[in-house]
Amino acid sequence: MDQHHLRSARPQSAEDNKDSYSWKKFKPDAKLIVDFNRPPKAPWALDTIPSTKVGATECGNGSSYVTLGNTDVTLTAQVWDPDGGDVNVQFHLWATGKHDVSPGVFFDKKVKVTVSASSSSGAPAKVTVPKALLDQHKGASGGQFSWKAQVEDVADAGFASDWTPTQGAPGCRFGFDPTAPSVMPTVQSKGNVYPENAEGALARTPGAFVLGANGVGDITEYKWGLDRTPPNNSAKPATAGGSVEVTVTPLTPGPHTLYVQAFDAGKNAGPVYPYRFYVKSPGVVDKPGDVNGDGLPDMFAVDGNDNLRLYGGTGDGAVATSLTLSSGGGWAGALMTHRGDWTEDFYEDLVARKADGKLWLYPNNGQGEFTEDTRQEVYVFPDDETGVPTDTSAIRQIVSVGDITPNTESYNPDFVAVIGDQLWFLPGWSGGTVESGYLIGSSGWEKMTLASPGDVDGDGFVDLVARDRTSGALWLYHGKSRGDADGDGVPDGGTDPGSLGHGSSRTQYASGWTPASRPLVTASGDSDGDDVPDLWTTTSNTSAGLEFVPGRRTGPVGTPTAVGTTGWQAIKAIS
Repeated sequence: MDQHHLRSARPQSAEDNKDSYSWKKFKPDAKLIVDFNRPPKAPWALDTIPSTKVGATECGNGSSYVTLGNTDVTLTAQVWDPDGGDVNVQFHLWATGKHDVSPGVFFDKKVKVTVSASSSSGAPAKVTVPKALLDQHKGASGGQFSWKAQVEDVADAGFASDWTPTQGAPGCRFGFDPTAPSVMPTVQSKGNVYPENAEGALARTPGAFVLGANGVGDITEYKWGLDRTPPNNSAKPATAGGSVEVTVTPLTPGPHTLYVQAFDAGKNAGPVYPYRFYVKSPGVVDKPGDVNGDGLPDMFAVDGNDNLRLYGGTGDGAVATSLTLSSGGGWAGALMTHRGDWTEDFYEDLVARKADGKLWLYPNNGQGEFTEDTRQEVYVFPDDETGVPTDTSAIRQIVSVGDITPNTESYNPDFVAVIGDQLWFLPGWSGGTVESGYLIGSSGWEKMTLASPGDVDGDGFVDLVARDRTSGALWLYHGKSRGDADGDGVPDGGTDPGSLGHGSSRTQYASGWTPASRPLVTASGDSDGDDVPDLWTTTSNTSAGLEFVPGRRTGPVGTPTAVGTTGWQAIKAIS
């Protein structure tokens, strides 16, 4: 970011007052606005039309690839710039293995796309490669072609993302065989419940789709998959070349793709048709702690292999079998928290301080799935006085407490964090940004383990749970009103952040919760349906390693219940 400083000099004469470049006196409320520019994010979700994705994460850049028939090929990518506005998306295509030798990159096209800074889900970019061009070059590498995409700032091409796949790595790849089946099946939404490339019904509404042979008389099977490719759900028509009806129920709002592929009597596969449609949101933010949309609080965990897991809540304080969200590690030492929607899609998102010292936002796809592809680094604004942002690598504990300092413009979750031996409040802003914040607890916080339960005592203000790892005492810090700071006679709303760090506002909630007996502690939200936020803890009991602890409006916590058996001692973190 460029920084600009104002300097003033005393006018030497009255004439100086008429000179627009001479000394001027600013009003007390004068503001200096600085524009800054950030590089676009590297493209993601690369695919083609017809689709050539291999599994959920590969675009042909691994050991296998998809071969297309005699058809034009549209290259597609999802792109985003944190500053919003127009970006140029550049596509390069070459015969595989011939990038730096003849014929080299023979397809080099740019397309302009407009993105929104507040929507990190990005916007699609696409460009079509004519089949005649592919046919012309198919002999250079046995009909295999590779491609990549890059995003540039329209105003300054020097602000460019990395290539995807990254520079020096193999590109996305597909095969081109003009003699292979080239006709995609037809797909129609029965009753237009989910029209193509348009917004349809609300999430969780069943929709019937009619799959057709597109004039090919020997089609005997269709395969389809919602947001999964290659498709593997089978549907067979009553007669060859006929159509078939399937029912699909999208569980989450937003964009979806129904992948459909037709097979002839010889089981030769035709190209995959990606039928894209949009599902309406009910417009209601998920309940606190709920990340998969079933209305029940869920729990994240980092396992013994440093992978991220999701345990769905079942409504009785227990958790379902875990869903593994990552592979290959990468979550060692992560500090995780989830309480609130950062991306304005009504889904609760995950925020993590990773081992690299950076704070990362993982947007929720609505089903409790979080990937490295869509994550974005949380930008921390510099402190108003020092000009230096809070060092996120110095954070020892962090919890999201929801938007406790609300305004009328947007919902932006806030953070409470332990830095050194102090407790800090970090106000959240839109687009995955936070302020450097201010001190709310001066000392004694290094030994604390934080948890964010919400409003425990029922007074309408958010509370904070802190476990003293030295004494084993569990404290409940009661949130208080923000009062009427602007003096308009109307309470400001929300919770006073300072009250979450005052020793005078705390009451003891439990005792004997040492790290030896209860290694990990987190607040789950209301997990048993009594309108009081609850807790989950791991234990030293190797046969009952996870306990549900009911919350209480007054007095100590309720009687713990074992909800997990073996294996919990290997878990390194929960949230």
